[in-house]
Amino acid sequence: MSIFSLSRPAVEVLPSETLDRLWAEAERLGRIEVDHSLSNRDDYRVRIRFERSSGTVVWVQGADKNIAFAISAAINEAREMGASEMPVAQ
Repeated sequence: MSIFSLSRPAVEVLPSETLDRLWAEAERLGRIEVDHSLSNRDDYRVRIRFERSSGTVVWVQGADKNIAFAISAAINEAREMGASEMPVAQ
């Protein structure tokens, strides 16, 4: 048998608290949209919309087959573009 097997990759299951934590972090940065497409290679596309202190509205995007990675990519992009955590309503 070859070391280059064509077997299917194992399904990666993340604990729900990991997704909850990522979602909460993204939510603190701005408004979140998630798109899931069955026809694209990058199945999940996550967008975060936030407003800079100058009033400029910015949309950032992360995409991946794994939703957690897509959310993480969007969070990283938002932080690189100057997003800061919004105050939590009390």
